[in-house]
Amino acid sequence: MLFSSVCQQFNIVGEHPLRHLAWHGVRTNCGIRTQLKRRFWSSDAGAASRYAEGDWVRVLERERIQATLDPAARTRGLLFLSYQWPYCSGTFRVRKVMTRIIDDDGISRAVSRTVLLEGINCGGIDASHGCGRECPLMFRDEWLEPAEAPAGDDARAAGSLVRVRSLGDIRASLDWRGKRDGLMFMPEMAQWTGGYFRVLKKVESVFECGRHTRARAPIYILDGLHCSGGVLDRKGPCDRRCSVLWHADWLADVR
Repeated sequence: MLFSSVCQQFNIVGEHPLRHLAWHGVRTNCGIRTQLKRRFWSSDAGAASRYAEGDWVRVLERERIQATLDPAARTRGLLFLSYQWPYCSGTFRVRKVMTRIIDDDGISRAVSRTVLLEGINCGGIDASHGCGRECPLMFRDEWLEPAEAPAGDDARAAGSLVRVRSLGDIRASLDWRGKRDGLMFMPEMAQWTGGYFRVLKKVESVFECGRHTRARAPIYILDGLHCSGGVLDRKGPCDRRCSVLWHADWLADVR
């Protein structure tokens, strides 16, 4: 299965030399072991977090988190990234309890005692890191403790208001693969057509095929819109809650 046909996470939307794309396609889609795992590996859900969605938690101080990490800076296999350190001692709300994900190789894997936190993604606190797609960062239960809700938590990300075009207009913009400049319009995105949303970010560059590159077309992330993970129902839902990407041609009045 080519996962670029079912999940935006595997779409190639950046500018790449043809030879680089060809090698990437061979490396990611022609491995016998990977293909067998994609087709037949279906993991059970992992153990739920001690926290529930909507709970407020505090990220532990640096010293306490370091005490949970092995020599490779991992807790139960999950790397604590260098740009997660600025979140230490901060208070956040649990956005999603993770029990299963589709990993970067398209393989279903169980995840235990791990959550996503609102407002924290791979861009880091200064938006200078990560892949450009605003993927949420995972936090082990061991890195968190219960907290009280902070005062005045109603603030929303500021940005231009845009309207998602009609389903008919968007379908008319797609090629035979259901894509626009390499970016797929996923079926679940139809629920947002005609709605108004705030622009959270314009995707200037992405990390694909082992390199950072400029996006080949204007792509936006809209505030609050995330993949449900239901596109891979045969293997169970994916709990990564990646931001949904929107081609500029699918939006009206982007300012």
